[in-house]
Amino acid sequence: MPSSSSSTTRSYTLTALVAATALYIVGFLVIGIWALVASSVAPVLLIYSNLSFLVPALQALKLNRWTMAALYVFMILASSFYHACNNWTGDCVLDADVLRKTDFFFAQLLIVITALYLIQFTPHWAFIERWLILVAALALFVVEVTMDEPFMAQVIIVGVSVALIVGYWIGYACTARWRKGRYRYFPPYDWEAFALGIALTALACVLFSTQLAWHLGYPWVHSIWHTLAAFGQYWILCTRPAAPRDAAMDARITHRQRHQWVGE
Repeated sequence: MPSSSSSTTRSYTLTALVAATALYIVGFLVIGIWALVASSVAPVLLIYSNLSFLVPALQALKLNRWTMAALYVFMILASSFYHACNNWTGDCVLDADVLRKTDFFFAQLLIVITALYLIQFTPHWAFIERWLILVAALALFVVEVTMDEPFMAQVIIVGVSVALIVGYWIGYACTARWRKGRYRYFPPYDWEAFALGIALTALACVLFSTQLAWHLGYPWVHSIWHTLAAFGQYWILCTRPAAPRDAAMDARITHRQRHQWVGE
């Protein structure tokens, strides 16, 4: 049974989540209308739209997913600095190439971590997830240094991530156990949230791959891509219940918490 302090904290987080979503949508509409009147303002959407990742960041905090919450914040900063340098103000806090690579790094790392989020590691095997994140980060760094973010590298990252999820599902189905009166062949996701998250993410990917087709509309298309990707992340986070607050401290997770964590 959750403590009163934990429930209060999550209540505050939920309130902040609703407020952040509402303010973001209102702000996006206001800036969008302003950009229609003064077209030179449109690129500001490239910076503002990064705030949409506050929504999944707050949801990650609500679910005690600290690593993902931190990643969303880093994405906001990296992408905002890059677009401020490259598309609007021309004010670069670092070298433009460094900002571009940083933006690419966090965006691609999010793909891997999202895939790993959909794989429900038990506390006994949690160390594998941490090592995979470190290996992915190191591999992305090597790509940044040696290959200059080729499109094929992004395709490989997506392909490996999808393969991890499919492989996990196959393994889960092959070891199906009797749970709650029936055999469970797939992980206990919230499948409605999963479908919505995947749909928004897929639409974001389509926009990302076609955003350069309309040069004048790039600020709009890329900003909408930011928004769809962020809300896709929110719904993907909703596919699983909250983790124990001390989930990273394996020795402190009780037997009961282990069962709660894997949804049994």
